[in-house]
Amino acid sequence: IAITSRSVVINGEVEVVFPDGHRYEYHIGDCFGVQPTEQVQFHQGEMRTLVDDCQFVLVAQADYVQIISKLSDSYTRQLDSAGQVVCEKEKRAFESRVGYVLTKAKPCKLISALFEDRRDCVVDPHFVEDFLLTYRTFVDNPAEVLEKILACFSEPSKRE
Repeated sequence: IAITSRSVVINGEVEVVFPDGHRYEYHIGDCFGVQPTEQVQFHQGEMRTLVDDCQFVLVAQADYVQIISKLSDSYTRQLDSAGQVVCEKEKRAFESRVGYVLTKAKPCKLISALFEDRRDCVVDPHFVEDFLLTYRTFVDNPAEVLEKILACFSEPSKRE
């Protein structure tokens, strides 16, 4: 059966039983369906709802492809030497200025972003303050943040 949409479960649960017998369950917030390409795609296995009032949001394949292509144009990822994503930045416009906003990062990258070139601060002018107010959510050891700050200020070239 050809599939023509991307689905998001907004209520209930869905189970897919694949031809080889293994099962997979989708819960609230999970999405499934077409991949972001224009090619015809086919569903594998049998899908059934696990509750009486199961609800989905469907996004047509053409709309999904368009949304994902726009997102990929505005996002940039930075990888470490092992190929793991260490941060994601989104290109945003603020008034007449354009720059990147850090949207997702590993704790070490969040800390190092405090000391990077802040040309992008035109679109995220409160990054440093926001980080310092919320770092306990992202960093297990506050001493790690303090050590990086002290190390940075020990270099005369980095003092402002």
